[in-house]
Amino acid sequence: MKKLLALVAAGTLLAGCGLNLPGVQTNTTKFGAKRVLPKGAKKWTIMVHLAADNNLYSFGLEDMNEMEAGINSDDVNVIVLFDGTKQGDSAVYEIKHDANGKNSTLVSVPNTDVPFIPASHEINSGDPSVLKAFGEWAVQKYPAEHYMVSVWDHGSGIFRRGTYNSTEFFYKGFGWDDNGSHMNTSDLSTIVPAMARAAGQPIDIVGFDACLMGHVELAYQLKGAANYLVASEELEPGPGWDYMNWLKNVTASSTPVQAAAALVKSYGDSYKAGGSQNTSGRATDYTLSATDINALTGSLVPAMNNFSSVLTGSLGTDKAAISSARASTQSFYNRDCADLGHFVTQLLASNASSGVKGAAQDVQAALAKTVVAETHTGKVSESVTNAQGLVVYFPGANQSYNAKYDDPKAIAFANESWKDFLKAFLKK
Repeated sequence: MKKLLALVAAGTLLAGCGLNLPGVQTNTTKFGAKRVLPKGAKKWTIMVHLAADNNLYSFGLEDMNEMEAGINSDDVNVIVLFDGTKQGDSAVYEIKHDANGKNSTLVSVPNTDVPFIPASHEINSGDPSVLKAFGEWAVQKYPAEHYMVSVWDHGSGIFRRGTYNSTEFFYKGFGWDDNGSHMNTSDLSTIVPAMARAAGQPIDIVGFDACLMGHVELAYQLKGAANYLVASEELEPGPGWDYMNWLKNVTASSTPVQAAAALVKSYGDSYKAGGSQNTSGRATDYTLSATDINALTGSLVPAMNNFSSVLTGSLGTDKAAISSARASTQSFYNRDCADLGHFVTQLLASNASSGVKGAAQDVQAALAKTVVAETHTGKVSESVTNAQGLVVYFPGANQSYNAKYDDPKAIAFANESWKDFLKAFLKK
C-alpha cells in the first residue's frame, strides 16, 4: 500500500480535442453475448485481493473489520481473498455486516474450499494467476450488474526500484508477497481481461489500495477491460482506504462513477484533521483520483500524441521553456514521474510558443473529462498541493530514461508517442 517499511519506521505512516491520430490502440477485449443475470443477482460485486503477507498485515485485518462495519446493503457483495503473514491463513471471506460496528473481531467466515487455494491453505498473493483465478471465480459465483476489483498491498508505479538510507527496497510492481513474488504492469493485460470475459462485460472499477499507482500508463493498460481506475499518485498512508465510510455509500442505486467518486471522497475525508483515520489531527499527505479509462483512451491519449509531436518539433526553440516547466511540476515519491495536469498548467504559464500552448490546452481539456474525481492535501515538508489526478513517466533533465518504457509487452503505453518526446527531450 502504503508507505514503505523504512518510512514507517522513520515516521508516521507507512474537453476533448477529437483528434484521430496514428498510434492510438483500439480496445481488444472480446465479449460474447451479454450475460443474463440470474434472479436475485445483486447490483455490485466488489472483489478485494488483500495481499497482506508482508509488513502491512495488521492494516489488512483492520480493513476487513472496516468492511464489516461499512457494508449495509443486501445488494452489495464484498468478497475478499486474504493472505496474511501466518502460514496457512489464505482464505476467501464473504464479508458480513457486523452489527457491533468496527472492532477487532471478524464475523465473516473464512472459506478455503475454492479452486485457487491449495491444500496447504497458503497462496502466493503476488502470483498473477492467483488474482486472475480469484476474479474469474468471483464474477461467476457472485453475479452482479456491476463489478469492481481492487488490489490491496504495496505499490510502486509502473516500475520502481530504489534505495532508502543506502538500503535497497524491493517493492516493485504491486501485490507484493514477502514469501512469494509480485505482479507487474504487464500482468494487468492478462488478469483484468480474463475477469471481464468471465463477467461478460468490462470490469466497472479497478482500484489500487496501494502507493503510486495513479498513472496514465496504468489506466491505459486496462483499456477495453475496465471503465474506471481509482488510485493514488503519491504514497498512501498505512491505513489506506476508509472502507467503512465508503461502503456505507455503495448501494443498489450507485452507478460506477458514483461508487468511484464516493471512494475518493471518503478517503480524503478520512485523512482531514479529525477524520476517521486521522483522529489526532496531525497533517497527512494524501492523493486519490478516479479516472475514466474510456475518456483517457478516446480523448486524452490522442491529445497527448499530438502534444508529444508538437513538443518534439519545438525543442529547437522551446527547450528551455519545456525544461523549466518540467522542473517546477508537481512530482511525488517517484521523482521520474510528473503530474500531467500540473505540467500542462506550468507550460501554459511559460513563454512557450503558441503551438505548444495550443496543444497543451487540448491536453488540459481532455484531462478535465478524464479525471472524474480527485482529492489531495499537502503540508510544507512534502507538498502535494498541485496534484491533479494522474502522473505520467517523465524523467527530468538530470535523470535517465528507462528502456523498458519502449517495450509494449512491458508497458502498453509504449504504443503511443509520449516515449518519442521523452527520448528527444532527454537526448544530450
